[in-house]
Amino acid sequence: MVQEILKVSPVVVIPNEHSHKIQRNNFILNGKPKFAFDSIENALKDFAEGEFVIVVDNEDRENEGDLIIAAEKMTTEKMAFMVRYTSGLICVPTVPARLDQLKLPLMVPNSTDRFKTAYTISVDYKHNITTGISAHDRALTARSLANFAITNPEEFIRPGHMFPLRYTEGGVLKRIGHTEASVDLCKLSGLKPVGVISELVKDDGLMARRDDCRAFADEHGLKLITDEETLNRTWNLVAELCTQLASNREQIQSLEQQVIELQNRADEFTGPLIRASIRAPPFESGTSEIERQNVRLIYENQQLNEENASLSSLVKEYETTLQVMMSKFRLQAHEIQQSKLQMQREYESLLEKERRKNAQISLENVQLHLHLTAVGNLVRQAYDVQTDLDTEILLESLCIENLGLREMLGIDPNNTHFQDEKVTTSISSTPTTSNGCSNPATSTKLSSIDGIIRSSSASNKNTISNRDHY
Repeated sequence: MVQEILKVSPVVVIPNEHSHKIQRNNFILNGKPKFAFDSIENALKDFAEGEFVIVVDNEDRENEGDLIIAAEKMTTEKMAFMVRYTSGLICVPTVPARLDQLKLPLMVPNSTDRFKTAYTISVDYKHNITTGISAHDRALTARSLANFAITNPEEFIRPGHMFPLRYTEGGVLKRIGHTEASVDLCKLSGLKPVGVISELVKDDGLMARRDDCRAFADEHGLKLITDEETLNRTWNLVAELCTQLASNREQIQSLEQQVIELQNRADEFTGPLIRASIRAPPFESGTSEIERQNVRLIYENQQLNEENASLSSLVKEYETTLQVMMSKFRLQAHEIQQSKLQMQREYESLLEKERRKNAQISLENVQLHLHLTAVGNLVRQAYDVQTDLDTEILLESLCIENLGLREMLGIDPNNTHFQDEKVTTSISSTPTTSNGCSNPATSTKLSSIDGIIRSSSASNKNTISNRDHY
């Protein structure tokens, strides 16, 4: 029944709404790239067959991924795989009734853990183990905890190497955590409510986050879901449909009971009266009391049958109306989802344009800095040179850098030209500033550079004139 209900799976975070089935759920969180989760149906199918499932919690909580498997499906090979790729601390979440049966109290009465993870006393299975830490021993302990035929607390050694966790009744609807998610997966898969979990760890020793868990799941062919979105909405859907089905079933049973009572009443009175009428003299008057009662009861029986048919029609109409309302809710949820996705895409597009614009501005600033640095170096060298030839070469280089700077800033290089023997700089006017630059600060810098070039050129000519005079 649960598998039939789960043919409709949640898509995005829309409280109390459900939409059509998809293979993966796409999320966009805080402007980050889309993140893909697997569908709950596929995850439950693999989980019921004894495969691992990776469950990640909220990024604002632990932001970790747990490798989860049903305890009754645990093997030595799977335990070795879990120890290899996780922290190695293997926990066994289960329902409170099982822990109470085995007399496994909480590890501490008042936990100071901010997530309130309910650790109990650690255990090992008593039989057919060595030290309890090997993959074989821990797998056997997990299967024994899931074997409800073992009811004697003395069958388990304490303390041990496996850490049972106390499940919160109500599951992920009451507490969002890997403990509740693992037991809920067992329940939804029709398995005993005992799971085995451990946190995924990367090769460098750091905890595996969402992207790491997605890559690990793809590498090993595992399903990845989230306890916050998927399981929560799955349980909401199951609870809602079960409540509605129970209500419908009660109404149908009530109607059926009324019909049975009415039929019994009709049979109770009609039978004796008919028999009495048959035994009556053949020529007795038709207005006798027995015949009148017989006709009245037959008529009442017909009326009851008509009312029964009317009630059945009302029940069918109610069920049809319920189906139409559920279809409308799913359609509205899908429309809201598409609207949110469109808004998110537009927001990402604006962010990308702004990033490109900032990158272009940064590149232009770097180029401007490089050009100004080159011009400054050339000017300093021009004041330090000793020969006319070096001065002319530096002035030529300075002019080239000046032209390159103007081209980079989008200023017409033809506004600046050089005459009067070796180099003479004259600056043409534009509607904005004297050198064609619309930026006042940049215009001032370019005017200063042009003045330096003219001053250096004039100084060079005076030096040559004085030398010729002597």
